[in-house]
Amino acid sequence: MLTFLFWNLKRNNLAVNLRNLAILHDVDILILAEFPEDSSLSTDLLISFSIGGKNIQFKKIDLTCSKIQIYQRVSTKSLSIKPIEESHRYVMATIKFQNNEKFLMVATHLLSLLYVSEDTQNYELTFLGQEIEKIEKKIKHTRTLLVGDFNMNPFAKGMVSAGGIHGISSQKIAAKKTRIVQGREYPYFYNPMWNFLGDINSKNQGTYHYRKADHLCYFWNTFDQVLIRPDLFDVWDRDFLQIVVSDGQNDLINDNGIPIGKHLSDHLPILFRLNLN
Repeated sequence: MLTFLFWNLKRNNLAVNLRNLAILHDVDILILAEFPEDSSLSTDLLISFSIGGKNIQFKKIDLTCSKIQIYQRVSTKSLSIKPIEESHRYVMATIKFQNNEKFLMVATHLLSLLYVSEDTQNYELTFLGQEIEKIEKKIKHTRTLLVGDFNMNPFAKGMVSAGGIHGISSQKIAAKKTRIVQGREYPYFYNPMWNFLGDINSKNQGTYHYRKADHLCYFWNTFDQVLIRPDLFDVWDRDFLQIVVSDGQNDLINDNGIPIGKHLSDHLPILFRLNLN
C-alpha cells in the first residue's frame, strides 16, 4: 500500500505534527504547500521523524516548483519519483515501482480568490487540464492522480466543466472514462471529495473554514482535494480517504471543529492511499 499525505502548512513549522502523522499513518509520500522557508522542511534534503522508538526518514524530491514540496519515504525502496513537467504552481511526476507498475502524480497549489477573479481561476484550470492531457499522451497512459490546494470547491465551474478538470462526484459515471461535448471528447476525473460536502455522511465538512458577513457564505470549503482517473480505480482505496483532524497527539481543530489556524494551519490535511506494493 502507498499512503499519501497532502497539507497546506500556512507557512508554519509543523514538523512535530508532520512527524506524528507520518508515523501514525505510515505515510510514504508527503506533499506540502505553503511550507515555511526558514525551517528544515524547506532546506534539508533528508528529514527524520522519531517517536516511541519508531523512526521514519524522508528524502526531498528535487523540484523547481516554488509552491509544492514532495518528500519520499526512504524505506520505500521499490519506489522512484521522477518530475517530468513543472511550473511555479504544479509538479507532474511519474511514480514507478520495481515491478514496472507506474502512474502519474500531479500536485498543485492554485490561485486564491483573494488575489484573482473566479474567471482567472477557471482559465487556469482549463490550462492545467490541457497540460495533464498533453503529458498523458506523451507517457501513453492515463493512470493519473491529481492532488493539491485548488482554492476552489469541488462544485466550482473549473473543477467540474469538461474543458476544465472534469472532476465529477460519481465513480460509476467516471468509469465510462470520457464523454463527448459539442463533438469533442473529454476525459473524466473522479473527485471523491464531493463525499465530504455536508454533515450526514462525514464528520468533516471540508478542509477550510471561512465565515464572512456576506449573503453568500459556504462556511466550510473543500479546497484541498485528490482526484483520480478511472484507470486507477483498480488500486484506489476508497474507504481510506480522510480529512485529518488530529495527528494522534494533538487536535488540528478547536472545540467548534474549526482548523486551528493561528499556530497550526487554517487548512486540514488529507490522507489517501493506493493499494500498490
